Amino acid sequence: VLPAVIEPRRRSAPDVPRDCVICFFQDVIDDLCLRGLLKPVALLRTEIGEHPVYGMESEFGSLAVFHPGVGAPLATLLLEQVIALGCTRFVACGAAGSLLANYRPGGVVVPTSAIRDEGTSYH
Repeated sequence: VLPAVIEPRRRSAPDVPRDCVICFFQDVIDDLCLRGLLKPVALLRTEIGEHPVYGMESEFGSLAVFHPGVGAPLATLLLEQVIALGCTRFVACGAAGSLLANYRPGGVVVPTSAIRDEGTSYH
């Protein structure tokens, strides 16, 4: 079997942890950097600039952390590149609005389904 001409796994980086937090809060990432808890382990590039991937130690072990950008196409592109770097398990931390009065700010919501129509996934 011939190898693919473009093989994402060739980008694998040894310092990138397998477990990854996708953090939509840039202020949290900035604060963790200022406190010296995050160190850059990879740098992704797109037409709008650089997108660092950080590593950190936690009580759960080594974690990768990155901001997925704004919008599904950029988030998808960055996620695919982080997978190519070697991350295999993910959790996302973000925020969303609600149309239901019983959901209060700061609450935790675990989605069990989604309606897709954002321009990246199939329709």
